[in-house]
Amino acid sequence: YGAEVLCPSDKQAVARLEQVAAKRGKDAAVLVRKWLKQALSSEKLHPSVRSKAGPVPAAELQALSEDLCKAPDAALRQRGVAALGMACAHVMAGKGCARWEAMASLERQLLHMLITVGGEAGSSGAVQVLVDALCTAQAGKGSLHVTDVVQLLPFVYSLTPDTQRNHNSQEQGPMGPFRHEEEAELRWAVLQALQQAIQQQGQHHLQQPGGPALQGSSSSSSSSSS
Repeated sequence: YGAEVLCPSDKQAVARLEQVAAKRGKDAAVLVRKWLKQALSSEKLHPSVRSKAGPVPAAELQALSEDLCKAPDAALRQRGVAALGMACAHVMAGKGCARWEAMASLERQLLHMLITVGGEAGSSGAVQVLVDALCTAQAGKGSLHVTDVVQLLPFVYSLTPDTQRNHNSQEQGPMGPFRHEEEAELRWAVLQALQQAIQQQGQHHLQQPGGPALQGSSSSSSSSSS
């Protein structure tokens, strides 16, 4: 379609994106479908697909967006919502959709702990959320990888004001959202998870056809035959 999903001068498009970003994937898809149908109705166009109960499939958003684009005048007037519908359909059908959803869910949990709950209870809860997420990723369960969880650490630490004092000392010290023992627990969990991930990556590389292990065995066999 070739239209920008975000046009800063289009206040309505910016408002739509803000609403979509604030919702979970399934709820956002329902909202985008609603906007697409409203746009079709205002252009006196009929949708080519019927909506069904349950989650909104990516194919439906794609079809509704294409319906808007079939009429040149309507495509120009409704280019913002049509582009948003196509973008959402593309994201929903993408391979990384489940990981994005899982990362967004983890981010919301951390925000809840550090901002809504706050205090020592919030910091302890955030550490537990991160440690649990690392353990789950280590075990190969769920959609997240260890690196996905680690990527959220800068986000967590950026939520702490620079003026915050160390939890365990009256003196100004290393600043962060966690107490020393919580920090130590999180660092250990991150170290263990990363070491395992690196080790598994190395094993995977060795097991690949033509990898170092096979090359070594072939060279040794050739030397023995000579």
